[in-house]
Amino acid sequence: MEKFSRGDIVLFPFPFIASGTVQQKLRPALIISDPLAQRRYSDIILMAITSKVPTSLEATEVLVDPSSPDFARTGLAKASVIKD
Repeated sequence: MEKFSRGDIVLFPFPFIASGTVQQKLRPALIISDPLAQRRYSDIILMAITSKVPTSLEATEVLVDPSSPDFARTGLAKASVIKD
């Protein structure tokens, strides 16, 4: 199993339904699971990231802003929202 750290942004094949069939598309996601849990279990807890930025965010959503000095480290192509 590949090692990930909390806070890493990774590409993950999220499932979705299109034309009545389940398909997958690589989408960015934020690793939020505890690194110690990865040693005991093979599960990783993720939060979805979308580039569809709404005009107002929910209290549990976080904007990843390209004007931030650390934006380049995210690997994201444009402004995005980490969804709850």
